[in-house]
Amino acid sequence: MGPVVQIGVYFFALFSYFNLALPYIFKNLSFSMFLFSGFFSLVFLTGLVKIFELKVPEIKEEKKNLKIAVGSVFILMNFFYFTNLIPPIPLSIKDVGVYHSIERVGDNYSVVGEECQRWDRCIITGREVHISTITQRIYFYSAVYSPPQMDMNIVHHWEIYDPENGEWLTEAEIPFEITGGRDIGFRWYSYYTAYPGLWRVSVKTERGQVVGRKSFEIIYGENERKVKEI
Repeated sequence: MGPVVQIGVYFFALFSYFNLALPYIFKNLSFSMFLFSGFFSLVFLTGLVKIFELKVPEIKEEKKNLKIAVGSVFILMNFFYFTNLIPPIPLSIKDVGVYHSIERVGDNYSVVGEECQRWDRCIITGREVHISTITQRIYFYSAVYSPPQMDMNIVHHWEIYDPENGEWLTEAEIPFEITGGRDIGFRWYSYYTAYPGLWRVSVKTERGQVVGRKSFEIIYGENERKVKEI
């Protein structure tokens, strides 16, 4: 593996690391922090390359190709970020769930939900959720981990699949603010009067980056429900 490929791969790893570490240090997940991470990575790599040139003569000869490789990685990372293909690290989903009711009980939540009956639906299309009336509420619960002092707004994005057009249609966007520093994640829920169909709820940042997602199918009928604490 030549120095151009090695340094290109190293820059990708370096950019990824600083994109994780700097938001964690500065408690900031804004797009300006991402740009700063990229700029800092370039400066850091430039300093390393200057040092390597003294010991590896091949690097000087490959300087043009090296700029192309690093520039390509830089452009690709920015493309992934601004099209929301890069997850909003260091945020992470600790737990998600779809329930018929949720009630706060002390420090926990008491929920009423259904057990997943078929493994293929649990993995591929999502679990089934049974409703008996068209006006029945469905609750979506999420626990999102954020580093200490990194408080921000999060959105529960409710969508239903339109089989005729083959696309997901937005039904509701419900915002709330999370507080960072909790090991179990900041727990919150939203609800919607959902009707039969294939649904998904995405946990997103204000920029639209997806932290986590849960798919499920709402159908008419009855099924065994269980109460548990989460």
